[in-house]
Parts: sequence; structure tokens; C-alpha cells
Amino acid sequence: MLTTHLLRPEHVELEEAPVPKPQPGEALIHVKNVGICGSDIHAYYGKHPYIDLPIIQGHEFSGEIATLGSGVKGPPVGTRVTVVPMLHCRQCKNCRNGDYNRCAELKFIGCQTTGAMAEFVVVPEDKIIPLPDSIDDETGALIEPLAVGLHGANIGKVCQGSGVVIMGAGTIGLMTTLAVRALGASVILQTDLEDSKLAVASKLGADHTVNISNGSWQEAMQQAFGREGPDIMIECAGVPAAVQNAVKDAPRGCRIVLVGVYPEPQIPVNLGFVQDHELELRGVAGYTIREFRQAIDLVKAGKITVDNLKGIISARYPLKQAAEAYTFIESSRASVLKVMLAV
Repeated sequence: MLTTHLLRPEHVELEEAPVPKPQPGEALIHVKNVGICGSDIHAYYGKHPYIDLPIIQGHEFSGEIATLGSGVKGPPVGTRVTVVPMLHCRQCKNCRNGDYNRCAELKFIGCQTTGAMAEFVVVPEDKIIPLPDSIDDETGALIEPLAVGLHGANIGKVCQGSGVVIMGAGTIGLMTTLAVRALGASVILQTDLEDSKLAVASKLGADHTVNISNGSWQEAMQQAFGREGPDIMIECAGVPAAVQNAVKDAPRGCRIVLVGVYPEPQIPVNLGFVQDHELELRGVAGYTIREFRQAIDLVKAGKITVDNLKGIISARYPLKQAAEAYTFIESSRASVLKVMLAV
């Protein structure tokens, strides 16, 4: 089978490898589409703290069940699926409660184990989720990042009538826009440094946008939410200054949800302000299978459209041109969103 092997920083090679055989309780997936994630890009430059090279990347993917290991009672061979790429201990309290995204031994397919930037990948049977006919293979590979946005929205308790600020209009910020709109948010304000990304945010459901490099986000919040301000702020950019601004400008009782991944281990935050204003400061780690199923249900119901999901795709490449895909991302860093590989 053909694989794309990230051997060292900025060096991807195509290799032929044997097709893996599923063990008991596993399934062999014939990969159809795989998205390049922000974490993949960090690893490409050798700057991801939890991904060691060499590795076959790829954790946002769809495919078709090719072979089943012994004892598998799930969907039959030929079923189109997406996959929850989390591997966990299954024994700790968080795993027993279904919150395996909090498992201390958590690993990701394509990050700590062999991933889906290959023609075939082996996965545990309980991580397989069948795709309905209304969700094509390419859209199936977008369910994973949509689940991230939904988990952040759920942690923030977004509901009918919520006023939400989304900081950052990259792929995850835009997936969060789709999620909070589908969950009933009444007003969405989205911020970013790039007008092209904010234009996409407006198409996907943001009511107000502000480029914080040349506009005041405090004024934008006043215009969007009035004196009472938003109910929830969701930080998706991974920028320390955004966290500080969120705490500084949040109205009393606001929930601040941290979805972004931060390069700095320590970010000065006014905890006295958090205490006095009764702010809720919550971290977000990935998702659970609940958000995968929720994402598929929302797409099936038309609350999130396939066209809007695909509107986040900036470019498409065949798997054999993975190296060119990374070069494109580098050359278009300011404006690029999701790059999709077809296998």
C-alpha cells in the first residue's frame, strides 16, 4: 500500500508498505479522504511537543471497512465510515465515564500511532461510526474537526439565544461557528487577523466580524451585544493575548472556553478579575464519541449543511502529492484553511 511518511521536519516521502492485518476487535479501513490538521502542520515543522518523528500522520479521515478482525460485531465490510481517532486505557475513571478525552494515557491515531495518510489503516472497532448516504466521503473526513467545535460549544453550554464571541477564524474557529449556530446561538461575533477568513465566517453564520489588527473588538462587542455583553467566549486561536483580552473584557458571569492550543506554558491572567467577576474558565481537550454522533445528526438534519462544511476546504490534493500540499500550506499560511487529501 502507498503511505506518506513524515521522516523528519519538512520531509515527506511516499513509501510502499505491507497492508496491515486487523487483530481481534479491530477493522482495516480503506481510507478515502484525510484532512491536514493544524497539529499535523506543527509536526511537519518538528514543533509539536507530543508528536515524535518519523510518523505516518492523519487523524481526520473517512473510509470504507475492508476487513474485520475476529470477534468484531460492528458494521459489515463495505460500510462507509468515519473514525474517532482516540486510543485510551479504558480503565480509569474518565474512561469508565465516557470522558476518554481526559484519559492520562490518551493517544491519537496519526499523532502517537500510525495514521491515515495511507491507503489503509487499522482501527479499534468501537471507534468506527457509519456514515449516512447524505454525507459523502470528503464530508466524512470533516466530522472530526466539527466534533472539536461542538465539544467547545457544549463545554460552553451554548443554547438557544446564546450570545457568543469566537476568537479566531481558522478551521476550528469556523467549525465552532457552524456548531454554535446549529445549537441556537442568537448572536455570533467572530474575530481574526485575516479579512479572507472573516469573510468565510460571515458566510457560515457569524453575524458580526472584526479584524482586530485594525479594529476595536471592544467596540465590536458593544455593537453586537449591547451593554450586557456575550454569554460565552470561545478562544480558538491559541494566542496568549486573546486569553488575556477575553478575561479582561468578559462581562460578569461569562463562560470563557479555551479550545486553542497554546505555545507558551504560562500565560499571565488576572485571577482576581476571574474571581471577582465569577468568570468560568474552561479548557477543551478534543471531543468524545458523543460529539461525533452529534455532528453527524446535525448534518443529517440540515442544521449544518454539507456545502458549508466544504466551504472550509481551501485546496485538494491526491495522497501522492502530500508533500506539495504542505508546500501550498506554507505558501498560503495567512489565508489557508483546510487542505484535503484524496486517497
